[in-house]
Amino acid sequence: MFLIPTIMNYKYFITIFILLPLFAVATDELDHSQKQGISFPLSTESRPQSSKMESEASRPKYLRQQARVNLKRLREGTLLVRLKTDENKIAAFIKKGKKEQAEQTERIRRDLNLRIVDAFNKHYTFSKVVFFYSSDSKKVTEQQFGGIFLNNKLERDPDISVDTNKGYYIGEIDVLEADTAKHADMPYWDPNTKKIEHTYYGSQSDYSRSALVIRDKHFIQLRRPFPYYVACESEKASDPLVKAVNTSIKPSVYKAVEKWNKKLHKKYRKYFE
Repeated sequence: MFLIPTIMNYKYFITIFILLPLFAVATDELDHSQKQGISFPLSTESRPQSSKMESEASRPKYLRQQARVNLKRLREGTLLVRLKTDENKIAAFIKKGKKEQAEQTERIRRDLNLRIVDAFNKHYTFSKVVFFYSSDSKKVTEQQFGGIFLNNKLERDPDISVDTNKGYYIGEIDVLEADTAKHADMPYWDPNTKKIEHTYYGSQSDYSRSALVIRDKHFIQLRRPFPYYVACESEKASDPLVKAVNTSIKPSVYKAVEKWNKKLHKKYRKYFE
């Protein structure tokens, strides 16, 4: 009965005997590093997430100035909302003789586009807004706007125009790209430069999320501190059950547009009022 505890105590003693010198060496190295002015970064578990740490003041000055310019130009200009057509998918179904699937895909896409138009008409007030099909994206980049904009029935209307002198931006529901703008992490003492330095990194905490995103006229996604996106339901959830689960996690397009509109107005008041 006393044999097992004795063996366990023996193994415990051997383990302590082996680890104790290693612990002493590690302690000496740590003391030496601290005397040299070298600090060690926090573990990823204890370090706050970058999205929580970040503030507008931490963004580079040129990005803050750029955000003010973009916000002013959008307020006075026009938001061009791009609506996808799924034309390649539909054409592929037709080519394979799957007419029913092609018609279903076209119907689902049309219903979603109508919801997007309706959401902006009901909840977006920050600027003028018009809509165009993704198949006309090249014309938008070339500023060939004649007859490409859509009415509320998704019909091209030549009477709808945009004043390019006042600026315009592109909005759409798409996969969010990583914000590659660099910002400062926790400061540390660099023994080589003999001064406080910062670690810089790009924020990717929101990468690959489905969102309502805004881009410039070259279709390049804007960056913080401009409120350039709001999380939104994925367009890929065509099945009613999948959509019900998805929208319970992410806002519907109506709520996303409403939330984004409020963020734009709030940021504008902060900058200009």
